[in-house]
Amino acid sequence: MAVEWIDRAQLAIDEPYVNQGTHVIKMQWGKANSLHAYLDTQIWVEACRMMGERGIDEAIAEPIID
Repeated sequence: MAVEWIDRAQLAIDEPYVNQGTHVIKMQWGKANSLHAYLDTQIWVEACRMMGERGIDEAIAEPIID
């Protein structure tokens, strides 16, 4: 299954966040067993950097690796 999307948000920054992409989801027996996200990661990185500069520590925290 493929889902095309546009993401819009008002973050704790001066400019609104807008990104777009596609999720490719593999299903088995009615459940998602993998999801691949294709988006402009540079837009996401820049938004996280700006939020981190404004004191939102979670935006620049190390990733949680299971």
